[in-house]
Amino acid sequence: MNLSEKLLDIFSKAKTNKQVLLGLKNSAVHAQSYEFAKYIDDLILENFPVKKEDLEAKSISESTNLILRMVEINTCNNSAYRIFTAINLFAKKKGKFDIKDASLIISDANRIFPLP
Repeated sequence: MNLSEKLLDIFSKAKTNKQVLLGLKNSAVHAQSYEFAKYIDDLILENFPVKKEDLEAKSISESTNLILRMVEINTCNNSAYRIFTAINLFAKKKGKFDIKDASLIISDANRIFPLP
């Protein structure tokens, strides 16, 4: 098996894993191969379409992140989303927030905003 065949094999296996594709895209950008990075980005959007609730979550996290930075609390979008969602759910449940709620928030945040 020559190098081209090995690369094609790796690439075909990567198509089913979003995290691997994101890693390939980041490597392509680092290598300044922007056309290839764009191709991978299109492939990610084709194979892993963005859900409406994910877009809403990203918007919420960006707004929350901005508000937190305004009061000098620096955080990432994943954490901003967790903070916003936890506070809203706590208020909605009138203080009856439990570990199940927390774990759902964490898993949603990690799915929407994968940490490096």
